[in-house]
Amino acid sequence: MSTATLDPKLSTLSDHLKAAFAGAGSASSNGGYASASTSAATSRDSTILASSLLAAYQSAIVANPSKAFKASSATPRIQLSSVDEATSKDFWSGLWNVVQIAGPAVVNALSKDYKPETPTLATIMADVPAHRRNDKDWVDFTTNLLLSLAQGTMQSLSGQKDLSNEANQPAMPTPPAGADKSWFSDAFDVVTKYAPTVLPIAMSLL
Repeated sequence: MSTATLDPKLSTLSDHLKAAFAGAGSASSNGGYASASTSAATSRDSTILASSLLAAYQSAIVANPSKAFKASSATPRIQLSSVDEATSKDFWSGLWNVVQIAGPAVVNALSKDYKPETPTLATIMADVPAHRRNDKDWVDFTTNLLLSLAQGTMQSLSGQKDLSNEANQPAMPTPPAGADKSWFSDAFDVVTKYAPTVLPIAMSLL
């Protein structure tokens, strides 16, 4: 299993996360990405449209603050249609398009009073399935995925990189061969819940 290219300044944080997520690990195996199954152009077009709607919504809530969206603290669980979805390059390209194009509108639209829930390490650990903690492949993939997404998001929203350009998109960690939907679902579940805690730490290091 290969890992993404992370800034060396995140190495200590990576070690802490792996130690927190894991127990005694097993040997790693090699895996790769499946071929893309959706159109990157279609994904980009829908992202541009979504960004326009979010920007319009921002203007609307300035005029109608009492009708502003109130964010829920609940984090929805990702429902994969298949393993191919999570290992497709288009999956990640679509994600970076959303971050790059819609991200600024989303950030700007949030009220200054909005304070997202930031779970503690103990809270996250309670959600990590016990059988994953001893799976070194899972721990390595989940840790690298979390830090790769944090690093890429900061690079995009700070203007360091245009991640709507596929050539600028970071290499993502590759999963081991034979990983099934539940394996990915557990990884994504931890990443989505722990991102609000990791991003501020990573930002302070970079």
